[in-house]
Amino acid sequence: EGKDWLKDLNHSISANKKTATDLKTQLPELHAVESQATYLLWIDCHVLHPFVDQFCDYLHKEHGLLVSKGSADGKINIACPNALMRTGLKRLSKGYRAFTKQFSDAVERIETFEAGSAVY
Repeated sequence: EGKDWLKDLNHSISANKKTATDLKTQLPELHAVESQATYLLWIDCHVLHPFVDQFCDYLHKEHGLLVSKGSADGKINIACPNALMRTGLKRLSKGYRAFTKQFSDAVERIETFEAGSAVY
C-alpha cells in the first residue's frame, strides 16, 4: 500500500517538474533550477537581488503563495496535485509582475522629481 502511494507521489513530482518548465515561457526573468532528488522547486531570483526576501513576503501576503526564502532563490514545495502547481506558477507570474511594477513606478517618480528639481 505504501509503495503505491510513493509511486504516485514520485509521478506527481516528476510531472510538476515538467510543468515548471512552463515558467520559462510565462516568466523568463525567473527560472526553475533543475534538480534530481527533491520535492522542492528552486526558483532562481537573482534578478531581484537583494529583494528576494521581500518578494517572498509579498507573494505570501498579496497572492497567497508561500515561497521559502533563500539567498537569491525561492523554494516551492511541488509534492502536490498538478492543478495546484499550475495555480502556484500563475500566482508567481502575476506576483512577480506586480512586485516589479511597484519598483519601476517608484523609480519613475524619483526620476520625475529629480528632473523637476534640477536647476539649469
